Amino acid sequence: MDPSTAYKIVKAADPTGTVWPHLFRHTLASRLVMHGVGEFQLMEWFDWSRFETAHNYVRRAGSKLLDSIAERTW
Repeated sequence: MDPSTAYKIVKAADPTGTVWPHLFRHTLASRLVMHGVGEFQLMEWFDWSRFETAHNYVRRAGSKLLDSIAERTW
């Protein structure tokens, strides 16, 4: 599916504009990182050629994971 078709489908399902196609990719990448997936696995899964793209997700999602662990009461 090309990006314009995905956008049309999402726009038809959510005319308010609170959901966009990139949100799905971002959410999946963030959740994969939260479950221990590393940069190289993300690069393979999403077919990214730049390590920096995958590293950004690991850095951002990893900091959220650390925050959630710090907030737990033992």
